[in-house]
Amino acid sequence: MTTFFHSKLTTLVATLIALLSSCFTTDAQNKSTHVRKVVNQKHITETFYVLASDTTVRDGLYTMAYKGRKIEQGKYSKGQKVGPWKYWNYKNLVELVYNYTLDQPTQILPHVGKTYTQDNYPCIFLGSPVIPHLYIMTRIYYPIEEKDNKKGGFVLLSIKVDENGQMYGYKIKEATTENFRKVVKEVADTMPTQNWRWIPEHFNGKPIKGEYDVKIYFDN
Repeated sequence: MTTFFHSKLTTLVATLIALLSSCFTTDAQNKSTHVRKVVNQKHITETFYVLASDTTVRDGLYTMAYKGRKIEQGKYSKGQKVGPWKYWNYKNLVELVYNYTLDQPTQILPHVGKTYTQDNYPCIFLGSPVIPHLYIMTRIYYPIEEKDNKKGGFVLLSIKVDENGQMYGYKIKEATTENFRKVVKEVADTMPTQNWRWIPEHFNGKPIKGEYDVKIYFDN
């Protein structure tokens, strides 16, 4: 795990110190002006604060956990994400740190054998990578046509993202069998393209169209 954008280090440290000093407030400190909420859905738990005067407005520390393990954490200020947010992957590693005040990534976990710079990095999901993967995994089924397939298989789904960080399509790069391809395609057709946000791929400092891969395994 390496620090991204070394030239921004001083600014980022100052931002972190200022935000952390106000981020970790206690329930007692918040009880007069804020309401703490916990939302559970399947294996995902969201814990956050809302304004007591308007419970539709998030304000304060936000944490999302998958099976009790933290995968997203950051701070809201009057309904807007501010400062650095951390996003963890399945391996409990910080996949991304995104500073919403600066509107840019400040840390990216490089893929094996890859080196990223301020001007060159791949398309990244703006959130925990657990989210798109879990969306698919909780909706697919093991094809009955593969009931005698003891080895299982996989599908490599590639999500297409434009220069503005919007998903505009997908393709299936690889599939062990046509049956596995079919069930993944059925779910891929329902992906929430308008709700998910992406950091577009950057080449020589400019955003370009890119792809984000999600690998789905089937075990019988």
